[in-house]
Amino acid sequence: MPVLVGAASFEGENQRVAFVVDLTGRKGGEQAWRQGEAYLAEAQRLTHTGSWAFSPVTGKVTYWSDEMFRIYEWTLGREPPNL
Repeated sequence: MPVLVGAASFEGENQRVAFVVDLTGRKGGEQAWRQGEAYLAEAQRLTHTGSWAFSPVTGKVTYWSDEMFRIYEWTLGREPPNL
């Protein structure tokens, strides 16, 4: 079972505090997130569609899906082009 354990003692005091947090639910959520990302990537590959994100604050593209790189024949792993 994944857990997070922490403890502290207060200097000059005879007081201590400790905690244990069960991370099982979080691990399940992370697994579900990864599975969802895999399903989306596969759907984009099969339909030859892609996704991207743009930040109006910076004026730059912040994310390109793998399929976007393939569609535009841009080398995977490079920075997304600023369109």
